[in-house]
Amino acid sequence: MADRKKSERHSDKTVVRTGGKVFPDGSTLELVRIPNGELNFLFWDGKSAKTERQFVRHGETFAPLFVDPTILPWL
Repeated sequence: MADRKKSERHSDKTVVRTGGKVFPDGSTLELVRIPNGELNFLFWDGKSAKTERQFVRHGETFAPLFVDPTILPWL
């Protein structure tokens, strides 16, 4: 997956809007839609998986991209 991201600042913290990311250690964030329709991340560390609305790593907060509502049913 391409690492598309857009950074923004919220109260002195950087929020990175992304559709996913592969970290140097091999762990990944993947954009998924959970049963209630919200976009979350599936985080996989090579051993276990969990979903989170936002993910914080090394001082960066990763948040899902803004997705047009007409596209959401396809995720």
